[in-house]
Amino acid sequence: MRVWILGMGLVLSAASTAFAASPEFDRLKQLEGRWKGKSVSAHKDESMPEEVEVDYHQSAGGAVLVETLMPGSDHEMVTTYYEENGKPAMTHYCLMGNRPQLSLAGSDDKKLEFTLKDGSLDANTPHMHALSMNWTDADHVTQEWTSFADGKSNGTTTFQLSRVQ
Repeated sequence: MRVWILGMGLVLSAASTAFAASPEFDRLKQLEGRWKGKSVSAHKDESMPEEVEVDYHQSAGGAVLVETLMPGSDHEMVTTYYEENGKPAMTHYCLMGNRPQLSLAGSDDKKLEFTLKDGSLDANTPHMHALSMNWTDADHVTQEWTSFADGKSNGTTTFQLSRVQ
């Protein structure tokens, strides 16, 4: 029994150190903590609270970053960020009752851009279609979420966030 436990400990230890993240995913993981800010919504037929809070924490040994948007509110949504084929991807669990999957479409030193993965869901279904994250510095980030309905843009909601902790 001791040999099995020791062996499992070594396997788990090796597995936890084997995850090598892309530079883009490492940047996302630096969001860990609590953020607050303002939202500006240009969505048709949607009311988004003006004051927003976002919590980020790592899970699964650092292989997943969990974002909880407006935790505990009627507008709470969860997004998981993870590596897929060596680049960040994400699944957004939305108020619209769906879970679009987005993949990294572009990046530079200050920005990550995600767009809907082909086949993730029917393009005519109302969904979050794109996310752009822009870093001013380590403690200030702007998110621009673009929704689609009937196959075309339905507006953008912008979150201007500052790190609280």
